[in-house]
Amino acid sequence: MQAEKMEDTLKTLIDLLTQPDQEQMKIIEDMFNNKSIKEILISINRDSSDFHLSECIISRFEISEIKYQNVVRQLVDGGLLRWLDKYICVHEGVACSADKTSFIKNRLIVAVADGENKTLKDYYTIVSFPDREYGKKQVGKLTFWSSVTLEDTDSVLNLYKEHLAVAAASVEFPTIFSALVKKIRAID
Repeated sequence: MQAEKMEDTLKTLIDLLTQPDQEQMKIIEDMFNNKSIKEILISINRDSSDFHLSECIISRFEISEIKYQNVVRQLVDGGLLRWLDKYICVHEGVACSADKTSFIKNRLIVAVADGENKTLKDYYTIVSFPDREYGKKQVGKLTFWSSVTLEDTDSVLNLYKEHLAVAAASVEFPTIFSALVKKIRAID
């Protein structure tokens, strides 16, 4: 009996935490009005931390692949881009790091929209240069906004996943959660 009450309480708590209210849903639906997933993800404030927004995007655009659902959540949350900024600065240097992060973010958005892995390598073409003589020397070289250490969007996601696993392993569960788990186990 007590186990059933605890289960009902937990279900109610989860529903409260995961279900947006009607006012939030109206704001989110207004955002979606005639916009593509690319437009929505590009326009999102980097640190919005809005769980309901990411879940509504996933639902609205019927993103079924877990990998891309997680990308949407991390783009809305801002965690992926904060980590990416640091990664680029440490592994590729500070020069052009904002350009590289922006380029990778845009490629991740395209990967989500298309549902496929995208390359992070972009090369100069003759069209890139008004000075054709200088441009001839640059054709085929990696652009300054391309990542040197990251090959494609899947490699970014895999490295970020590893980062999260290491971060999670180094942090203990909060005391309240641990106590709740103990109580549930004691009931059984």
